[in-house]
Amino acid sequence: MNKIHADLLIYLLAAPEHLLAAPLAEWLVNAPRFAEFANRYRDKIRKRSAPPRTMSACTIFWPSCALPGCC
Repeated sequence: MNKIHADLLIYLLAAPEHLLAAPLAEWLVNAPRFAEFANRYRDKIRKRSAPPRTMSACTIFWPSCALPGCC
């Protein structure tokens, strides 16, 4: 992960222990279009990404987290 992706991840989630940190980091690195999208809409994503308290809350916010091995 480069510095730009790391800074974006920190801005989006505001907590390195966030349940979405690992899958989001992988997507930022492996999907340039997603990284561009996340950068463009970073304020909206950050506003809606309050740290979930449970895994079920994680899957409600980001349904792809329900995939095996995602979180």
